Amino acid sequence: GVFEGWTSYNLASNGSPASVWAGEITTGDQNEAPADYGNNLGYNPWAAVNADPQVIMFQLGTNDIRMDGSAGAISGLTADIAELIDFLVENTSAHIFMKVPPPICYANPDPNSFTNCTNADDAAARSAALRSIYLDYHNVSNRITVVDMQKHLYGFRADSVASVVD
Repeated sequence: GVFEGWTSYNLASNGSPASVWAGEITTGDQNEAPADYGNNLGYNPWAAVNADPQVIMFQLGTNDIRMDGSAGAISGLTADIAELIDFLVENTSAHIFMKVPPPICYANPDPNSFTNCTNADDAAARSAALRSIYLDYHNVSNRITVVDMQKHLYGFRADSVASVVD
């Protein structure tokens, strides 16, 4: 098949924040070998570098912005993503596909909730901020492609999905 001879690694873990990945650039084990998703318990971007990839699929930031949508948090997330993308461009020869994350859903903010959004409009604003961070990379490098599936599939608000699908 088309992927014959390829090795695929999923180095992210569900819930992994971009801030932790960015921090691991300086504190992580620079010799960490890539591990398959089931065995990967860390957030070390050096594992991606050491895999010597041809392609990197990048989609981080949802967990950062869904918990804190303040201007300071968005600024920090922008810096974390920039640090990670710069690191991957400088340390690999891979083509990087930055997949814009899907819109954030709203749920009642309680300790067991998956989001701290106050309402659907807040969730949509946070989603728009995250999308904007990704779109800033459009045409930055011939090794970076921004993939905006939401634009073509579901829209930009999680609460508008039902009307699009019906």
